[in-house]
Amino acid sequence: MCFECEDIDTSKRKFLAGATAAIVGAALTSQTFGQQQTVSEPKALDDPNIVHQSITFQNGADTIKGYLARPKKAGKHRAVVVSHGNPGISEDIRNAAAQMAQAGYIGLALDWNSRATGDTSKLDKPLEYYLANTFAKTMLQDTQAAINYLKTQSFVRQKRVGLLGFCGGGWISLILAITSKDVKAVVAFYPPPIFRAPRIVPFDPRPNLIDVADKIKVPIQCHFGTQDRVIPNEDIKNFEKVLRDKKVKAEYFIYEGAGHAFYDYTRPQLYNRVATKLAHGRMLAFFKRQLA
Repeated sequence: MCFECEDIDTSKRKFLAGATAAIVGAALTSQTFGQQQTVSEPKALDDPNIVHQSITFQNGADTIKGYLARPKKAGKHRAVVVSHGNPGISEDIRNAAAQMAQAGYIGLALDWNSRATGDTSKLDKPLEYYLANTFAKTMLQDTQAAINYLKTQSFVRQKRVGLLGFCGGGWISLILAITSKDVKAVVAFYPPPIFRAPRIVPFDPRPNLIDVADKIKVPIQCHFGTQDRVIPNEDIKNFEKVLRDKKVKAEYFIYEGAGHAFYDYTRPQLYNRVATKLAHGRMLAFFKRQLA
């Protein structure tokens, strides 16, 4: 929907080819550290104690694709819905869902591009379509449909779920937390606080997080890097201030030297091992507290 993770011209060429803080009360902490990169990481996807499967679920008449990971050990578990920012359920997103399973949760990643069929370049203006609020509303509905699907599963503890989102998926997760009573907590990695050109559709703009932050009533945790080439540091700092001023129950972390998509180990030019390790630990600790 967003292509926020890539240069917009590069994304357009790829798509046209056929794809598309701590604030607890009033206190907020920003943490920073240096950069280190590697792609030689143990994968949650390789854990023999996890059951993996591709699934589908319905949103009305539409069939939505998903990837589900859960502990092999029998029992009922809390659930976390994982949302990505670029087309398809990539390896890193499947791994994020598997990481949730490693921690004892059900991890369900949904494919917001499930409706794309054939040559998507036939759309007159594909970027405009995927960047518009009309499509974002569909994504919100699909994410809620994923929650509804989880609530019907015998291995899920049928109470409110957690949301984990990356980039545009982080934005979707935070927006859904405003309207869905099923959401108990949100972790968002580098969600854009403000949409700026060329990622704005003037006649159908998506709401800016910074403008609706006061409507977020569930605990949230946000992760950003100081070297993010997609989200200006000014926007990151302003969003932090808004969350503090509005007394949103948020934990907010800024990682020195980390860039956009720093959690994605499949992209060595962006991956930041130190940032990922710290953020991963903070995420699991947060969900343990909030989804208990």
